[in-house]
Amino acid sequence: MALRKFHRPISVSSFRQTFEQKQSNKNSGFLQEFEELKDVGNDQPKVEAELLANRAKNRYPHILPLSLLSDDHSRVMLTVTDGDPNSGYINANYIPGFRGDREYIASQAPTPSSLLDFWRMIWEQQVKIIVMLTVCEEHGEILCDQYWPLDSASYGPLTVRCVSELPSNHWTMRHFTLHHVGTPQVRAVSQLHYTAWPDRGIPHSPMSLVTFVELVREQVEAAKDYGPMVVHCSAGVGRSGTLIALDMALQQLSAVRSVDIFSTVHEMRLCRYLMLQTAEQYIFVHRCVLEKILQEKKTPIL
Repeated sequence: MALRKFHRPISVSSFRQTFEQKQSNKNSGFLQEFEELKDVGNDQPKVEAELLANRAKNRYPHILPLSLLSDDHSRVMLTVTDGDPNSGYINANYIPGFRGDREYIASQAPTPSSLLDFWRMIWEQQVKIIVMLTVCEEHGEILCDQYWPLDSASYGPLTVRCVSELPSNHWTMRHFTLHHVGTPQVRAVSQLHYTAWPDRGIPHSPMSLVTFVELVREQVEAAKDYGPMVVHCSAGVGRSGTLIALDMALQQLSAVRSVDIFSTVHEMRLCRYLMLQTAEQYIFVHRCVLEKILQEKKTPIL
């Protein structure tokens, strides 16, 4: 990932001191930084998302995928079917990662009208890892339509079979096989579903999310010949942006012993509107990194 003039790395040795300085005076340092990010990416067009034919495919009318410049390189585009130019639309964007320009796809949660499109994206992008960060329903509100079968189901030309489901306290891991009619190929797809994250707020435990992100990274590293990791919550910006920022920070921490969360969020917001949505989420990523550093030093956090 190319970090431009916004590069603001913090070394491991100074991270705790920097964290405490930014936390002082009611998080004033963090709030100032996050204010600088407020308008990043907001002036970019959302042409395809705003077309009448595509509006019903968006879960939230104000969370739309950016169409960057003229080549539209950030927005995920599906194969056009039946001669319908709008059949290639899905509410999802590529997000650059620590190792490549398209390491992630940040997507909204599937809706009834986009279930087929979601699985088409998984197939066409050769996705092996799906990270889900929301429950399907919370406080009577549908946040995500269940897009996977308990046993087996067909979505257009794609057949999805649930092979296993392994629940734990804060997440569930599911394994699927994915088959496209007309081809002999059967692909394995894993879904890591973090269930301890409320729709409005942050997880109770920083180390719970750190452990989950490390599990996700293990699954990614174990996969061979894979496409981008798909990350979704409900809108595909707040919790999705938080997890991607944390995954990036932990990779930076391991590889170069410094992290640059500000630049990561800046880059994400140039690719998808409102990525990492709130100051609370921005502070939480820093908190998670601090927990990880202190864990490595075996020093309890105060």
